[in-house]
Order: sequence, then structure tokens, then C-alpha cells
Amino acid sequence: MKFEDFLMERTEEKKKKIELQEEVDKLQAELDEEKEVNRVLRRALEASPLSLSQQPPLLPPLLPPQVSAFMYIHTYG
Repeated sequence: MKFEDFLMERTEEKKKKIELQEEVDKLQAELDEEKEVNRVLRRALEASPLSLSQQPPLLPPLLPPQVSAFMYIHTYG
């Protein structure tokens, strides 16, 4: 193996490692967002109907509009 080939291989390995780390970071961000949506939905399901009827639910803006609309309609009919 030539020295130039060795250097090229090392550069490609570093590039691949950086790409993989970027993908991991992206997937971690998606997972964190999904966990937050899950937490909000669980809290909404655990809330008593009385407490929901007295005040509007506090839904974070990260919920998709369809989910927010569904929860509002389900709560207030």
C-alpha cells in the first residue's frame, strides 16, 4: 500500500465517521421530539375530565396541528 493510498483511506474513514455522527445527532433529535410528544399525550390522557373542562389544555407548539385539533375536539366536543 502506498503512503498516498493510506492517507486517502484515513481521510475517507474520518469523513465516514463524521457523516455517521451527524446521522446519530439527527436521529437523537428526532427521538427527543418523539419523547416530548409522547409525554404530552400521556399527560393529556391522564388528566381528569373536570380539570380539562375548566381550562384549555396547554399543548406545546411541537404537536402536529392534527393532534392538537383532535385533542381539542375530543375534550370539548
